[in-house]
Amino acid sequence: MTNKYKMKVIVLSPDRISSPTGGIGSSFRELHKRLKNDVDFYVVGYPDPNSPIKQYRSTKTSFSIQHGGINGLICHSLYIMEALKFDIIPDIVHAHDWSVYFAAVELADYFKVPLVVTMQTSPKALMQHGLLMCNDTTSVDGSYLQLAHLTFKA
Repeated sequence: MTNKYKMKVIVLSPDRISSPTGGIGSSFRELHKRLKNDVDFYVVGYPDPNSPIKQYRSTKTSFSIQHGGINGLICHSLYIMEALKFDIIPDIVHAHDWSVYFAAVELADYFKVPLVVTMQTSPKALMQHGLLMCNDTTSVDGSYLQLAHLTFKA
């Protein structure tokens, strides 16, 4: 009998795994399928009651703010909180999109482990295509919301 060590990876994903809405969930589902025998994945993601991953925690919020930029910033703390509930020390933290990047940076720093990042796009690229994190970037609040997302360096 061998005691093969399985790497522990905390994954933050803003998409479902069982029924992804796009490339983020689809790409992680394929990664999981190929590595699940060698890696223990601890995933924090979008609520997914049918997740094929045993160690899956859904992010839940009591806020109902209809503003993507503000929701995104609030959710970083929720991803961190749920990840810490796994009560493990991971070998790696894996961010699966720019929208969870800040939370992943903080978790990797907290655990003093490497950060792996899979980027589908970035706030900078979204901004270049006219997709902003606020309604009015010329307002004081809007410019700070936009800047908060751009400082993630993703």
